[in-house]
Amino acid sequence: MLRTIDKDVTRTANGEKLEEIIQGRSDIKRRLVRATFEQVNATYFRVYVDQDKIVDIASENNALDYQWLEIDRDLENGEVVKVGFYDEIGASAAQHVAVQIEEI
Repeated sequence: MLRTIDKDVTRTANGEKLEEIIQGRSDIKRRLVRATFEQVNATYFRVYVDQDKIVDIASENNALDYQWLEIDRDLENGEVVKVGFYDEIGASAAQHVAVQIEEI
């Protein structure tokens, strides 16, 4: 089953702000399928699985708000997925993020 998980992340002025959005479990096989975000100039959208940065894209390189970025990564038991932004311009504001996961 495909699920969408939404979260608002408040960007930190001139820094990186990440929030946990999902965790791998032993009783359910989970796969991170894709992610999307609200576009804002001078920010980088980032997705981490534990300490591995698997997405790092300049927001303005995503042509449209909420254009899906394909990821396709299985999550092992206990792995934590964090999403967020690195802000270069010094503005703190909430931005919407969504990920889609598949649960088998």
